[in-house]
Amino acid sequence: MKGKRFLSIWAALIMAALVLTGCDDGGGGGGGFATPSYKSIDEVEAYLRDASGETSVDTPVALRVELDLAIYWAALLEAIAGAGKYVALDLSRCTLAGNADGVMEFDPGEANTGENMIVSLVLPDMATSIKAGEWPGSGYGAFTDLERVSGSHIETVGAYAFYGCALTTVNLPKATTIGEQAFKDCTTLTSVYLPAAASIGGGAFEGCTSLTTVSLPEATSIDWFAFNNCTSLTSVSLPKAPDINLLVFAGCTALTSVYLPAAASIGGGAFTGCTSLATVSLPVATSIGDAAFKDCNTLTTVDLPKATHIYEKAFEGCTSLATVTLGSTAPTLGTNMFYSTTATVTVKIPNGATGYGDNWKRGFQGAGWNGTATTGGSINSGITLVIQYQ
Repeated sequence: MKGKRFLSIWAALIMAALVLTGCDDGGGGGGGFATPSYKSIDEVEAYLRDASGETSVDTPVALRVELDLAIYWAALLEAIAGAGKYVALDLSRCTLAGNADGVMEFDPGEANTGENMIVSLVLPDMATSIKAGEWPGSGYGAFTDLERVSGSHIETVGAYAFYGCALTTVNLPKATTIGEQAFKDCTTLTSVYLPAAASIGGGAFEGCTSLTTVSLPEATSIDWFAFNNCTSLTSVSLPKAPDINLLVFAGCTALTSVYLPAAASIGGGAFTGCTSLATVSLPVATSIGDAAFKDCNTLTTVDLPKATHIYEKAFEGCTSLATVTLGSTAPTLGTNMFYSTTATVTVKIPNGATGYGDNWKRGFQGAGWNGTATTGGSINSGITLVIQYQ
């Protein structure tokens, strides 16, 4: 009995170890049993032929291949199309040839049959770049049902690459550069994991209307329109970004939280139409662009302790603005700061602050101020200004 009990315990320990290790064959799937890797088109065709059902994007066939994509990419797509089954395609073990510059770039090529059957795509471990499209929709435009993309060594996502795709999830942990309009109009995109991204190109996520949060801890360059009209975006964290460019968050109507501790320059129209934004703190910002907060009609508090210049119409349409905190030296002001706006605004400044005289007050109400005199703008009688020392 003791021997049988010992054998039973030993068997249980072996089974537990198999469960804990996942019996995986090194492909990163984790958990569950080993995922086979198919090494020829014949094997792929046979596997897909025998796979049951899976004619819905909700239940794709898991397909891991180990092929030379320079030779077999088109044939692989033909096999997928011939099977008529949606697939979650894992290319992590595949090889590919470098481009003319020697960069290991994944290029989906011209539109091919079968691309529309790929629901999930794991890019080759060899790949460090995703090829740019030649025009909007030309990159992965034929991947009409692609929901998830990941790549463990991708460093660059080319311009227009996923423009207009049906993506929901992007996981590119080593990507440092996101090209112009790379994910523009991906209206179902909800999750973006780009912890190493340093450069975000113009319009990169413009029109991603399902994206709710953005956290880019390493981003130092945010170009124009980057998140324009992301209407579900509620929270933004860009701790290293020194500049927020033209219209970056314009039209983000759900935005309530902004973390920009390093932003020294806020571009023109950067937050135009952010109608849910109530509080903004920009601790090191020196320059606030024209119409930066235009039509932010729920904005009540703005903290700009380092501002040296606030451009024209910066607070146009900010009908709820009650408090603006400024620094010890009065910033120069563009004209028509509160164009077509009625509000009572308290400007809080430190004790001993200089420059906040009558001309500056008139400048704040719309006349503009160049450091010594008003600059010819019209004073808005609907703006009541209170200076409060603290």
